[in-house]
Amino acid sequence: TLSALNIGNESDVNFGTDVNQYNEFKAFLDSVSSHAKTLYFNLHGTDLKVGTTFTHHGLVSNPISSLCQSVNDGLDIVSVTYYPLNGDFTMKPPSVVSIDFGELVSEYPDTTQPIYFVECGYASSTLCNSSETLQADFWTEVFNAWDSYQANIKYITVFKSTDWSTEIVNQLGQYYGLQDTIFKEFLRTLGVRTWHDDGTNKEAYNRIK
Repeated sequence: TLSALNIGNESDVNFGTDVNQYNEFKAFLDSVSSHAKTLYFNLHGTDLKVGTTFTHHGLVSNPISSLCQSVNDGLDIVSVTYYPLNGDFTMKPPSVVSIDFGELVSEYPDTTQPIYFVECGYASSTLCNSSETLQADFWTEVFNAWDSYQANIKYITVFKSTDWSTEIVNQLGQYYGLQDTIFKEFLRTLGVRTWHDDGTNKEAYNRIK
């Protein structure tokens, strides 16, 4: 059983403001989503929710937001990744969560097209102007904001359960073409449990519980 099928991930990062790419992707989605729904119903006898994932920044920031909205029009859900980052990959204060959630709901107020946070996370590294306490505070803010917007937001994924190893982060840096130390620390410390040995719970793990 699938909560939803998302076709494409953070496409706004690659598309930028190129209208043609959004239009072409929309034509692709309209065809593929219909096919996926038919296949799923034939297999399971139930309807499938289909969406595509954009970044929070793309969904709320002009002029990209209107292009993302044109793609989301007619889809079953609004799918989003959310990490409150500054431009240098340091973390914004947890207090921005309520504002950010409110902006997204203002863009997509229709409760019949629910919002799914398919990635939601906050790094704990001091190099990212953060800490384990600030990470835990972020999750408190997330749940408080979710209470306020529960009619619109129906799904949030904790990203991620456990920190990545340094080896994996270095591989990801190559994949993204970014060797910035702060960026790699952002990736490495998104977990709510540490990596080393058997791992330990961070404050955020217990706060979420």
